[in-house]
Amino acid sequence: MKKKCLLLQTKDKRQFFTDPKNYHDLLEFSDNFGAQLSMVTVDNPVVLTLNELAPAICSSDVKYSAEFKIEKPIKIRMKTDTAQKIRQYIRNSFLKKEVVSLQGIAGKFKYLNLTLACFCQHITKVRDLLVNEGHSFIKIGGGKYKLIK
Repeated sequence: MKKKCLLLQTKDKRQFFTDPKNYHDLLEFSDNFGAQLSMVTVDNPVVLTLNELAPAICSSDVKYSAEFKIEKPIKIRMKTDTAQKIRQYIRNSFLKKEVVSLQGIAGKFKYLNLTLACFCQHITKVRDLLVNEGHSFIKIGGGKYKLIK
């Protein structure tokens, strides 16, 4: 029986089928981990729920395969300008010697509907770049950092 599904293909070419309604939940994952998403028509798929998908992706021995036809490849990459906007804001805040907090950044960019993990990744990336430029940081508390030099 043919069914329309959302195909998630990992960097190591493993394929997972899930319900198309999970599209929005998988966008950020796909962007962060370089996975490809496509709408497909597939013969007799094993369709995973989100709760089943997460452990399946983490286990390298879990593999599913089925004959499918790609109906629509989905370009995922977070818009570079959006990521740059977030990182530039974080960088400017650090350089102004402000305390940068995960909650503060998430609140500022709440309209983007990104997870705390995504914002944490942006803060870490900016901190690493500034450290490479010779700056130092102190940790003020959970998810809060300040540039000291």
